[in-house]
Amino acid sequence: MEMEKPIYLLLFLLALLVHFLINKLLCWRSSPQLPPGPFAWPIIGNIFQLGRKPHVSLTNLALTYGELMMLSFGGHHVAVASSPEAAMQILRTHDRMLSGRYVPAVATKLAHESVFPSIALSEACDDAWRSLRSISISELFSAKAIESQANLREKKMMEMVDYLGRKEGEVVNLEKILFATTVNSISNIMVTRDLVKLDSDGGNERLQQLIRTIIEIVSSRNLADLAPMLQGLDVWCKRKARNILVEIKSLWNDIITERRERKDGEANTRDFLDALIQNGCSDDQICMWLMEFILAGTDNVWNTINWSLAHLLKHQEAMSKLCDELSQTTDGNVLRESHLPQMAYLDACIKETIRLRPPGPFLVPYRAVQACKVMNYTIPKDSILLVNFWAIGRDPTIWKDPLTYKPERFLETKLDFKGANFIYIPFGEGRRLCPGLNFVVTQVQLLVASLVYHFDWSLPHGMDLADLDLDEKFGLSMMKEKPLLLIPSRRKRSTG
Repeated sequence: MEMEKPIYLLLFLLALLVHFLINKLLCWRSSPQLPPGPFAWPIIGNIFQLGRKPHVSLTNLALTYGELMMLSFGGHHVAVASSPEAAMQILRTHDRMLSGRYVPAVATKLAHESVFPSIALSEACDDAWRSLRSISISELFSAKAIESQANLREKKMMEMVDYLGRKEGEVVNLEKILFATTVNSISNIMVTRDLVKLDSDGGNERLQQLIRTIIEIVSSRNLADLAPMLQGLDVWCKRKARNILVEIKSLWNDIITERRERKDGEANTRDFLDALIQNGCSDDQICMWLMEFILAGTDNVWNTINWSLAHLLKHQEAMSKLCDELSQTTDGNVLRESHLPQMAYLDACIKETIRLRPPGPFLVPYRAVQACKVMNYTIPKDSILLVNFWAIGRDPTIWKDPLTYKPERFLETKLDFKGANFIYIPFGEGRRLCPGLNFVVTQVQLLVASLVYHFDWSLPHGMDLADLDLDEKFGLSMMKEKPLLLIPSRRKRSTG
């Protein structure tokens, strides 16, 4: 048996080499004019040029190869757009041909196991995708729906404030508190119950670990991604998909069963789960959709709040301006969601944080559903397309002092989150524009405002706020490398 292992390895490498040579021969015969890019090694392509921070590496490569460049990762062409013009070509000009979604092999197998369409990971903008998107907008993300959720978000905000008030003078891990608050905010909108506890010393780790696992495997590459011809051999990929599906079902099945058995008139409120059941969705479909919305509505949200507070603490002048705005806008001791539209500086602080620390340094990868010309170059069918928002957000030809945290720049412009002019597109654009944009922004604004309005913050061990570490680590969501450990102190306010 031991002698067989090197033989299997040799056969595997030989199969990869043959696959690579066949692809090269086919590409040589057709000879399309691809965008420029660095030399790609056989089989592995440019994967070793990415390093620990691919968004930084690709930004640096774009300085050499231009705003639209082509790389190779395994068996895939990967076109990278690093300018507003290149982004516009992909997201608007050629939207119909480039609006497919690249779905990693493990996510594809997960979808096949559960037979569900997905808003974020549907390969095409088909009828099933449009139907789910329509349900989610009408039930969760419309202006009317968001307004109706305000009391619930305020309730979860105050639970967080009360909890932090009980921790006054103690060191708290803000990331864990924000995770619990954002999870419960969206879970109450979807299924009218908390999923985690604010005061848990470990009970929340199962859900948080499941979320991190799903994000990590969806953003990682498997054998089937590197060599599609070998999908049938990628047993590990299939096993991961099945294991995740078991975890997801165990999280939601009891809730769904209880809801289906509930008699008409037993509940006073109607939530997203009721809407899915009334639309005839199966239990498996509901499990996957609830999980997808938990993923979309928590990871990026708490991460952006975390970064927002970190930057405000690091830049006390901006913090002081925001405190003044909050004091002038709020009525006495009460902070309401209805105050948010009046807070221009808060809005600017959130936008500036997202410019520097986007929820994802790249927009969710697109796929060319057919070959097309972009900026006089050919993008072959099934190419992966990355829009490097991190590079656009730090481009010195677009932004003055791009590495400086300066919320005032957004008071001087009319830039919004919808990406109309493509210099600011954190939520995408076109038919793949994030449907939950307003939902996410409202949640972020409310929780950032509450953390600043109700508390002063200090670092442990007498550290100066100017020394606060802002290093990042790469992932599908770009997180702080070190947890944000802080000491809350309630702000003293007069009553009446």
